[in-house]
Amino acid sequence: MPIAYFLPNALLNERIEKRQNTVKRDLPSMVGLLATSVKAGVELGTAFETISMNIPSILGEELRKAMREISTGSQRSEALKRMCERIGVDSLDRFIETINTAEERGGVNVSDVLESFTDDIKAMKKLDMEEKAKKLPTKMLLPIFVCVFVPMLILLLTPVVFTLMETM
Repeated sequence: MPIAYFLPNALLNERIEKRQNTVKRDLPSMVGLLATSVKAGVELGTAFETISMNIPSILGEELRKAMREISTGSQRSEALKRMCERIGVDSLDRFIETINTAEERGGVNVSDVLESFTDDIKAMKKLDMEEKAKKLPTKMLLPIFVCVFVPMLILLLTPVVFTLMETM
């Protein structure tokens, strides 16, 4: 009976984590496309709309929802903040906050802000990969033990066991 209580939450948390990981994976490419578009002279709203149509994943779907909200009269900053709340990824929150701050200040070139954020997100991704690489030897210990040490032990001890059985 306790399984029926905890299973739905566990499944839901797993789906949420999978969704967030997909967004984290797609965010650097989306930021890079946005930076390229803005640097080419496309207005930020139009660039968001174009990119949302070209990203088929969850991030593109959420961007399309935000663009629909904007087209129905919501402010872009508020629609993007609601998108961040729905997704729940910290790097996306920082990205949207950076864009909103750059637009509010006005004197800051948005393409430069996007380029620096692209560099920051690449550095964060590199650090994350290095952290995962440091954890890998610990995770490999059990499979190595099971696949190498146990069969080796069996191969070495089998003749000894048969010899002992023959002498008895």
